[in-house]
Amino acid sequence: MDLNRSTTSGGSVSASTGIAIKQVEEQLIAAIAACEDDIRHGVEDLARLKEALRLLRRQKPVSRFTKQTPQLDGPARPPRQRKSTARVYKEREGSAASIIRSFVRRELREAGHPLTRSEVLERLNHAGVKIDAKVPIKRVAKVMWSSPEFVNVGDGYWFAGEPIPDPQGGTSC
Repeated sequence: MDLNRSTTSGGSVSASTGIAIKQVEEQLIAAIAACEDDIRHGVEDLARLKEALRLLRRQKPVSRFTKQTPQLDGPARPPRQRKSTARVYKEREGSAASIIRSFVRRELREAGHPLTRSEVLERLNHAGVKIDAKVPIKRVAKVMWSSPEFVNVGDGYWFAGEPIPDPQGGTSC
C-alpha cells in the first residue's frame, strides 16, 4: 500500500498520516535495536557472573557445602545436638540406590575429583551397570542428592566432609 498517496475514501490513509506512520515505524525499529543491544549486553553480563560464581565455588571450603562451620582461632564449642526432621537414612543392600552409591564411591576415589551426574551415568553404562528407570540420569541425580555421604560441590558430587581436590593436584580446604 502506498502511504504517501492522499485519498478521501474510507479505507485509505492521507499523506500526513502516512508520514506519521513511517516515523513511528522508524522509532519502533530503533527501539527494537536498542532492546536487542541491551539483551546482548545482559547475556554477556550473565555469562561473566556465572563464570565468577563457578570460580568462587571452586575456592570455597568443603565446610561451605556440608554446612559445617570451619574452626576459627579460640576454644571450640561442642556442636549443638539437633533433632533431625529428615527421614532416617537406611542402606538397603542390593537395592539399585545401594549399587549406584557403592559404584560412585569407587569411581570418585579412582577419579580423584568430583564427578557430575552425567559422568557417573557414563561410567555406569561403560561398566555395564543398567539403571532400570525411565530417565536414568534423573535416577542417578536423585540417588546422589538424597545420599548423606555425597554433596554437590558445583562441579559435580564429592564426599561430604572431605576436602574438594584442587584441579592442579592439591586439595582445597
